[in-house]
Amino acid sequence: CVEVCPLDAVKLVDGEPKVDLVSCDGCGACVSRCPRGALRLPNYTAEGLLREVKALVSGVEEPVVVGFFDDEISYTAADSAGTARLSYSTAMRILRLPSTALLDRRLLIGALALGADGVMICEAEGTPRAELTATLVEDARKELEELGVEGERLHFKPMYLPIYKMLPSFIDEYVKRVRSLGKIPDEVRARLLERAGVEA
Repeated sequence: CVEVCPLDAVKLVDGEPKVDLVSCDGCGACVSRCPRGALRLPNYTAEGLLREVKALVSGVEEPVVVGFFDDEISYTAADSAGTARLSYSTAMRILRLPSTALLDRRLLIGALALGADGVMICEAEGTPRAELTATLVEDARKELEELGVEGERLHFKPMYLPIYKMLPSFIDEYVKRVRSLGKIPDEVRARLLERAGVEA
């Protein structure tokens, strides 16, 4: 967790990670990559995020996509699209995160296990956070394929703010791709639940 911080805000003190709150911007990279789970980001626990995912996809008959959007650029782009009265598929359910660097494989696989049929992850382009997220998604896709699940059910989209006019088409294209894959079968979701170590 010390090495992954893009701001060098985490130090080891007496063998424990300590965060310099003045330097920290709350991206969560240290939280998701701490091998001992020693760090937490208030209001953004893995358990809380998985509960939100479950609530967003519960009872939806059609294929549904969960979007993990970073607060700074991607969520602002989605908000700007709404303000401009640009519409996108209602199959998209967006969760706002301080940064997608907060995500780990358990959250991505857990989202699919709990009912999402696709996960779209959007982060500010050209940042260390985007690099971490792109690597995470690539690794999680391989893990899904080992379990017999299409890797394209996870999609990473780097974003920049002026893109808000294009965001609805990016969302609609991905939702269309997920719909063509169909719902994830229950027996596959059971394997995903086991792999992610989450409860239904």
